[in-house]
Amino acid sequence: MFRAEGDTEAFNQELATALENPDLDDPTRALVYIQQGNAAYDRKDFAAALEAYRRADELDPSSQTAQLVGFAYQELGDNTNAIEYYQLTIERLDPSNILYEADKAYFEERIRLLQG
Repeated sequence: MFRAEGDTEAFNQELATALENPDLDDPTRALVYIQQGNAAYDRKDFAAALEAYRRADELDPSSQTAQLVGFAYQELGDNTNAIEYYQLTIERLDPSNILYEADKAYFEERIRLLQG
C-alpha cells in the first residue's frame, strides 16, 4: 500500500478495506494503522492520527508505535501523555541496535524540553 500524490481519498479507502480483512495478523494490521495514522498526521488531523497510532500500539507494541503516539500527543498539546510515551519509547528501544544511544538521547532531550 503506497499513497500516490494527490490520491489520498483512494489511499484512505484502501486502508479501510485492508482493515476489514479478517485474515490480517496483528503486526500487519498494526502497519495498516500506522499508515492510516501517517495519512492523518500529514493532513494535520492529529486526533485521528493519535487514534490510529494507539490502535497500532495495542496490536504490536514497539518503540516505533510508542514514539508515533508521543508525537501525536505532542501535536495535540498534551505534553504529559507525550512524555509518558517518549519514556515508553526509550524502554522499548533495542539496546543492541547501533543507534540505541542516539535514539535514547533524542527522546531524553524531547522529554527534557517538554518538562520545561
